[in-house]
Amino acid sequence: DIYRDNGSMALTGLVVSVLERSLRHLQGRARGAATQAALDGKMFLELYLGYERDPYVLALVAYALKVAESTKSAVAVKMLRSIERNSNGMKYWSREKIITHEKKMENNQRAMFKPREPQNWDAHAVEATSYALLVFLMVEGITPYTESIMSWLNAVRDWNSAFISTADTVIAMEALTDYARQARLRDVTEMEVSLAMTSSLEDQFKFHIRNDSLSRFHYDLDRVFGHINLIAKGSGQAVAQLEMSWGVDVTWGIKKPQKSYFDLKVKEKYHQFRNKSVITTTACTRWLAVENASTSHTTLLEVELPTGYNLFQPIADKYVLDIRENGTFPQLRNGWTTDTHVFWQFEYIPSNITQCFSYDLQRWFPTANHTRVRSATIMEIFAPEHFQTVMVNSSTLTDLDICEVCGSYQCPYCPGYSSAVVNFPLIYFVWLPILLRFFGT
Repeated sequence: DIYRDNGSMALTGLVVSVLERSLRHLQGRARGAATQAALDGKMFLELYLGYERDPYVLALVAYALKVAESTKSAVAVKMLRSIERNSNGMKYWSREKIITHEKKMENNQRAMFKPREPQNWDAHAVEATSYALLVFLMVEGITPYTESIMSWLNAVRDWNSAFISTADTVIAMEALTDYARQARLRDVTEMEVSLAMTSSLEDQFKFHIRNDSLSRFHYDLDRVFGHINLIAKGSGQAVAQLEMSWGVDVTWGIKKPQKSYFDLKVKEKYHQFRNKSVITTTACTRWLAVENASTSHTTLLEVELPTGYNLFQPIADKYVLDIRENGTFPQLRNGWTTDTHVFWQFEYIPSNITQCFSYDLQRWFPTANHTRVRSATIMEIFAPEHFQTVMVNSSTLTDLDICEVCGSYQCPYCPGYSSAVVNFPLIYFVWLPILLRFFGT
């Protein structure tokens, strides 16, 4: 079992498939070396094929053997089919059961699809199923079996034109493109689609999907309330997707993973200097050694910025260099900022120690009455279902009122910058006897 300790089967399968598909572009000595390397890799896969049971590795190995035209490819395909999973008639491959969309009956009349929650092996399942689809398209072409695999892939999309992460999206798009080519969907697609919203019954949108507009993003509805009624008539296949987002300010309302993968703590401290306001943010994290892994894979930390505060990119780059050089968090590799978030990328997160790093945010616009909490999320880049989201306590910013951040004559009702509020009681009591005498009461 020495090959299972370092993932040699999966890596060899990937290398063999890449080499076999690259041979036609190589010439001379490079082609000879690549041919020999692919042959050695194929022999290794054939030798240890019977010991493999992991769905992801087996799908990748079966694809590599099929591309390499191995005599053991039929055995690999048979083994792959024996470990398939079924979800409402759709076929997929995963280390654990994956739930696509649960149905909820509304008033015992209409079936409503609930949002799909992140699960332990989403990215692995999408990539494994995509390799399986490529394999069975090469074996049997377009059949009800390959259509059931294609249906499962489209049922687990998480984003517009994307799946879970970059790696699985690339393979899934390749598999779906091959399916569409073999099914000749471009030749048969002719649809008339109508959209209606219960929140705006007078508005109804109609458009056509034809062979000259298959890959076009046809319509996007913003801020939809109530139900959406979609009716499609014609022939072909298309994807309708509803993306939901919401904001919460309580811990029980945030999205949670199936397991705890990271321990994350983010704290803030507000400083008021003579000519500037600064928030010092400290982030501490540790990998929880899930699935017998002592470290995480490539990891991303995403922290929401308070309104009016920013971290400019050159300063973020300097933080990365300084933090790595002083050994505070040597796994830090990159940092970049937007108007709303700051992102920190790590090579990995260890499990044997909790590591912390700090950075400062400067206020560039006077803002007050901030929300009490903001969010911070840490995740594995190539397995985003392995994540942890926490609330960042912003009480120090919430307690700031407009008088404490304005700081000029433009604040007419602030005692620190104007005497209007301080003198108001005196003016009131001076004029009160005069008014009473004038009106006689």
